[in-house]
Amino acid sequence: MANPTTAEISEETIQLIPHALVSKYHLVPLSLQGSSLTLAMADPSNFVAVDEVKFLTGYDVKVAVATVSSIQQAIEQYYDRAMKYDEVLGDLRNQEVSLVKEEGATWTLQALEQATEEAPVVRLVNAIFTDAIRKRASDIHIEPYEKYFPCTVPH
Repeated sequence: MANPTTAEISEETIQLIPHALVSKYHLVPLSLQGSSLTLAMADPSNFVAVDEVKFLTGYDVKVAVATVSSIQQAIEQYYDRAMKYDEVLGDLRNQEVSLVKEEGATWTLQALEQATEEAPVVRLVNAIFTDAIRKRASDIHIEPYEKYFPCTVPH
């Protein structure tokens, strides 16, 4: 029996199958070796799901049996995190962030807390920390590039 929550699944493998398909058929890609893609599925007899993944990816598909709960945890771990990061990074691209204090103005603690809760940068950092805590990670790797911003939280 496979356990997708403890498997080291590459980002390349995760990106092969979209979130909608993963949720629809309750499956998780585990590994890609040559022309063979291994899926974790609670129902290995779901040939419709296997055929759809074959058609979408062009790879031969092997199935490993996994529990429903481990598949759900893996979906949250790999897919929901990515969606949250994309959403927050989208907010950053669409907003101009600045904090301006007018002369003579005072900031209350409540006003500062409210401003930080709404700031896209704070939401991004909170999403990264939440993901790290969920995975019980000891470190976080952030490597910003000009056109993209990969963030990995080892587990």
